[in-house]
Amino acid sequence: MDSKKTVLFVAPYFPPHSGGVERYVSEIVKNIDKDTWNPVVLTTSDGGQDTREEFAGCMVHRLQYDFQVSNTPFSFQWFLKVRYLLRDVAPDVVNVHMPVPGLGDVTALVLPRAIPLVVTYHGESMKKGSLVADVLVWLYEHVLLRYVLHRARHIICSSDSIRLHFLKSYMHKSTTILPGVDTEVFVPNEKIKNSKPTVLFVAGLGKGDDHKGLKILLRAIKKVRAVIPDVQLVVVGDGTRRSYFEKKVIERGLEEVVQFKGRLHGRALVEEYQKAHLFVLPTKNESFGMVIAEAMATGLPVVSTQVGGVPLLVDTGVTGTLVEVDDTSALTAEIISFLRDPEKSTAFGIAGRKKVEEGFSWVQRAKAYATVFTEAETRHQTIAHIVGYYPPHLGGMEVVASEVAKELARKGYDVRVFTSTLGGKIVETVERHKNYILRRLQSSEFAHTPILWSLPFHLLVLPQGTILHVHLAQAGIPEIALLVAKIRGFRTVIHFHLDVEPSGKLGPLFLQYKKHVLGIVLRRADRVLTFSEEQKEFIHTTYAVQRDVIHTIPNGIGSVYFKIMHTKKSDVVRLLSVGRLTVQKRIDRIIAMFPLLTFDAKLTIVGEGEDREALEILAAKTAPKKVIFTGKKSPKQVRNHYRNADIFLIPSDKEGMPMVVLEAMAAGVPVVASNVFGLREVVGGVGELVDNPSPESFANTLNVLVRDEEKRNAMRERGRAFTRELSWPVVVSKIEVVYTNI
Repeated sequence: MDSKKTVLFVAPYFPPHSGGVERYVSEIVKNIDKDTWNPVVLTTSDGGQDTREEFAGCMVHRLQYDFQVSNTPFSFQWFLKVRYLLRDVAPDVVNVHMPVPGLGDVTALVLPRAIPLVVTYHGESMKKGSLVADVLVWLYEHVLLRYVLHRARHIICSSDSIRLHFLKSYMHKSTTILPGVDTEVFVPNEKIKNSKPTVLFVAGLGKGDDHKGLKILLRAIKKVRAVIPDVQLVVVGDGTRRSYFEKKVIERGLEEVVQFKGRLHGRALVEEYQKAHLFVLPTKNESFGMVIAEAMATGLPVVSTQVGGVPLLVDTGVTGTLVEVDDTSALTAEIISFLRDPEKSTAFGIAGRKKVEEGFSWVQRAKAYATVFTEAETRHQTIAHIVGYYPPHLGGMEVVASEVAKELARKGYDVRVFTSTLGGKIVETVERHKNYILRRLQSSEFAHTPILWSLPFHLLVLPQGTILHVHLAQAGIPEIALLVAKIRGFRTVIHFHLDVEPSGKLGPLFLQYKKHVLGIVLRRADRVLTFSEEQKEFIHTTYAVQRDVIHTIPNGIGSVYFKIMHTKKSDVVRLLSVGRLTVQKRIDRIIAMFPLLTFDAKLTIVGEGEDREALEILAAKTAPKKVIFTGKKSPKQVRNHYRNADIFLIPSDKEGMPMVVLEAMAAGVPVVASNVFGLREVVGGVGELVDNPSPESFANTLNVLVRDEEKRNAMRERGRAFTRELSWPVVVSKIEVVYTNI
């Protein structure tokens, strides 16, 4: 059985058509490992009919075109022909080479989404300085090209200049693979050097190739001739503008100086490099410059321009010289300098040959391509995390969603996070980091419930087979996710963080939601995640969710919290509470307890919420100058508060598995918590639980604990030991099992 994978290379032109992209594609095709990959080429035909032929052990399919605009061939018949070809070839990966519009775009449009698309981009913007043309280019680059690049699973750039500038929005899924040179074919040969000083120019002569700079080179050569009368210019290349340039040569009286060799390839092309003394390419736009690399491989010094990827190849003062674009005087001077100094030219040529030999092997390039193809062909599961709030918004759910998403991305999953703009940036933004994409969607907030207006659209266009991981704490979001899952056939995991209590004027409405809707939502999920066995039983009993659907997976803790070193003890006991200031957190208990404390203490409250104003009023009455409200803080700032804390307090009526408790334990801070649902499983046996939580019971517990240093030290050690078993990689590996078994 043939285990080879098929890769379809799609290029607008292919040898014998000459040009940098054509040679680039042909070299990858020739050098890719044929034991692993079966390369097939799709390109255009100049012969007016569709043809098939073999090239270097692979099949080349050529499609005729009906018309050509600038350098762009096109046929409306391609839509049907390419669809049939894809069916017959059945590629595992498709590699489209751009930016010449047309065949690559058609392929991307008709390509089934199950087949991974890899785009190789060889140039920067195609704008030409003409208003009408540039409007069309702008439309293409902002509509069709954007679609193709978005559709691509990976983008290969032929230079860092393209990747870091023109395609900077796609850096998360792009790499640079520079062109190579066959140094066994492109070799120096002093025996066939022309007797006259010869400058070589290699490029297409079509309308789309004007940026290569032949026009300015002809002006420069006329000036060079005044100093070096026997200078020769050899032009290799062909195209619709050849006759125009031939007329320019006659007009300038350069018929005896300039020779047009037409389109060359193979041995004939190599010989023209070998015969020349200097290679010149005064281009205005160049992603890399393969012809420059070929010239260097044959031992020629190079004069070119400071554009695109050319500076990656040409080291000024070592392998050649770079001048400014359209600077005829500088170009003339450099040509004269090299042609008058054979020793300099030889030294630069030797250095250029050495550089190409050391770093531009086509075998290396083909291996890099194979790696990209393998990565693209290996389908990674897409996991979409949907959460109402996300860091820097403060809260345990936010931290869990962030840590799980990032750990999954580190494990190689294709992770998409959809959240609101609330508590973070106020405009819709997208943050991309390789296979981790965070989308903050424009949002509104109603009764403490985020409304993500464009969420349905974003979920509907996710890849087939996506798992929707919904972090449940508010209404609306899980219902949207379940509806999309029904439409697209996605699987859903609902992460039950907390059975939230109602607050505010619309609280009764939320009670009705919990009574009539939430149970339906949970029962329709494929899996439900919860933090403890107690919470699992609660979900089963309250919302009638089958036990085998519910999985208990504790929260994790980041390693950074174990590195916290505490400050020296203070005469004042430093109490700390971190979290949202909402009714269920019952921060009022630990403020109202102050008159009952038998020791001097200060309480720092980190966080924001709708109860802050009322709590500040209470603190002013019962504990003046004893309570500090810091507001929302960054994770780093919160860690500083753990560093300065003696005891951590959490007086809630109800919790999930609060992240702040795990953080405090990992940081070595003793935890005192209400003996209630969601806290007793975490704090029990590790920290101190307060029965019948009230100001009095918290005060009594603290009055005893502050006098018992040995007990506090034991609590610190137990807390660190407990949380060391809850690293995020361990927790996420348990979530992976849930994904796999859906």
